Amino acid sequence: MKYYVGIDLGGTNLRVSLFDENAKIINVFKEKSIHDFKEKLYEQIKKMLLKLELNNYDVQAIGISLCGQENNGVITYAPNLNVTGLNLKERLEHDFSLPIKIINDANASALAEAKLGIKDKYQNFLFVTISSGLGAGLIYQGKLINLPFEVGHQLITYKDKDYDVEYLLSGNGIVRLSILNNYEINDAHSFFEKIKNNDKKAELILDDYTTLLAKFFYNLQVIYNVDCVILSGGMMKSKEYFFSMLKNKVDSLLKNTVFNKINFVDASFDQDAGLYGAFAVSKYY
Repeated sequence: MKYYVGIDLGGTNLRVSLFDENAKIINVFKEKSIHDFKEKLYEQIKKMLLKLELNNYDVQAIGISLCGQENNGVITYAPNLNVTGLNLKERLEHDFSLPIKIINDANASALAEAKLGIKDKYQNFLFVTISSGLGAGLIYQGKLINLPFEVGHQLITYKDKDYDVEYLLSGNGIVRLSILNNYEINDAHSFFEKIKNNDKKAELILDDYTTLLAKFFYNLQVIYNVDCVILSGGMMKSKEYFFSMLKNKVDSLLKNTVFNKINFVDASFDQDAGLYGAFAVSKYY
């Protein structure tokens, strides 16, 4: 049997996994991603790969789902890692003598949906992840459009000031949005605990959050007019507290336009979207 390695290099966690050719996970290791130091990050990746004992398997390739952008295998932009200039492709190929394939995480997850998840159910869709960052990947006529869709770095205006979408609407963003409203919280989980307990201040902030996020999705649909939007990322763990509000606002914005209403679909692999994305990159890209 043939095997494949997936590396989910996220802004919060780093996971490496060995898959068989049928996308079954054989083994997986997880650590908090090292930030700020590219050499330490590379050594972390290398150490975790060695733990997989790849010499015992007929490994075909290593695929990497990266929370940022790369050029010819070199990390060029990964703000949630604060790392640039790391030539992952060259160094891993040298150390492991295997083909290395690396693409942006949202694109990787979109490819996983096209090949392993929803497959042929939708031919044109966006995969959107809302976690420590915010990104999107596009499948058009069943094929990955591997372009750097930095949707998280579009501008939005809040209280007469411009911000990156990601700055206010990611999982970390809702913390920043709260701080702008003089409401101190530690993380998104703490925020939704406040919502669960009917905190009025948190509810006002959530109203602002969903209004901004609805405009973000409206703009995506005006540009791409896809059959569905697949949602993933850590924020979706708390969807029970905000999704209905968001969906109503998106529908209202798209009402009386020529564009399709957005059919929101849960990601097939839930919180493992990045890991299966990395597998899809290793086998299909």
